[in-house]
Amino acid sequence: MELRNRGLVSSKKGPVGGYELRRPPADITVGSVIRMIEGPLAPLPCARETNHRRYDECTDELSCGTRLVMRRVRDAMAHILDSTTLADVIHEVDRAKALETRGSLGAFNI
Repeated sequence: MELRNRGLVSSKKGPVGGYELRRPPADITVGSVIRMIEGPLAPLPCARETNHRRYDECTDELSCGTRLVMRRVRDAMAHILDSTTLADVIHEVDRAKALETRGSLGAFNI
């Protein structure tokens, strides 16, 4: 519902209904979809760029080691997710399926 309200997908009711993307997969990043559904990417509220929230028990937010590391984690996640499109994911899945069909990944299935 959120993705439809944000204009990412359109919906069609009925027995042959469903959802479809309103833009090409190459124009939609994984990061934008996650932010639409989950909100900010940061693992902790104090490491967010938007909707930042400081912890009450934090005495020195600027030099807090946990916050500094979580900011790096957030930045690394954002770099990967914002540079990966849905088309990239489709391509990776197709490639993995092709390798699996040839037996190249069979030993790694969990």
